[in-house]
Amino acid sequence: VAFAVRRAKRRLWVASAVLLVAIPAMSSSAEARETIRPRAKGLFGYGLEFKGGVFLPAVVDQGTASDGTTPFRQIFGGDAAPIFTLGLDLEVYRGYGTAGFGGTVGYYAFEGKGIFDDGSPSEDSTGFTILPLALEVFYRFDWLADRTWFPLVPYVRGGIAYNFWWVTSGLGKVSRDDGGTPGVEDDVIGEGGKFGVVGTVGVAILLNGAEPDSAQNLYESTGIRGTYLFGELQAARIDGFGGKGYDFSDDTWNLGIYFEF
Repeated sequence: VAFAVRRAKRRLWVASAVLLVAIPAMSSSAEARETIRPRAKGLFGYGLEFKGGVFLPAVVDQGTASDGTTPFRQIFGGDAAPIFTLGLDLEVYRGYGTAGFGGTVGYYAFEGKGIFDDGSPSEDSTGFTILPLALEVFYRFDWLADRTWFPLVPYVRGGIAYNFWWVTSGLGKVSRDDGGTPGVEDDVIGEGGKFGVVGTVGVAILLNGAEPDSAQNLYESTGIRGTYLFGELQAARIDGFGGKGYDFSDDTWNLGIYFEF
């Protein structure tokens, strides 16, 4: 009996030692997996996005040509152009969701054939290029996707925008009209810009949950905390706040990928 008691005590001591070692390890593992994304380091974070869509600005329907169409459609047609956008965000709040501000720069262009003053077609090529810029604030509700199996992250963005534009001739230079008189004082140069506002609603899919270990390895090698695929609807009102000139307003869908650091 005494031998059995001593053996039972030894087993109890061994089990206690194992628990003392295992509990901190289990606690550390649970802490590491408390969120799907690796824990953020530093006060601020940032994100990088690339997205694309199609854009057909309101300028296509401005004015009326002699044949009843608009000048834009007569030269460039009425098909939407692909638009590509690169964005950089700064995260200043990471708690019940993520908030901050960011900037984007985009590119889209139309190609066509010029027309003469009498409306007859020309064989010379011309291009209409737009470079949209925006400064926005954003909020992503990523708290739920970061802690559960639910991977969807709704978000909103909005801010002020400015679109640079220029028209090129067949030689690739910015178009210039002489204004009808000698000299350059009254020349009309085919370039300019327009202020406006943009607003976006979208849904992203946090991919970390599909491969948590791969996400951790990616973070350790590149610093990427989260990887997202997203779709969004963007409303742009780029008309100089109701002023004269070209109107680059449109509503468009975008698809893209987002990396959070």
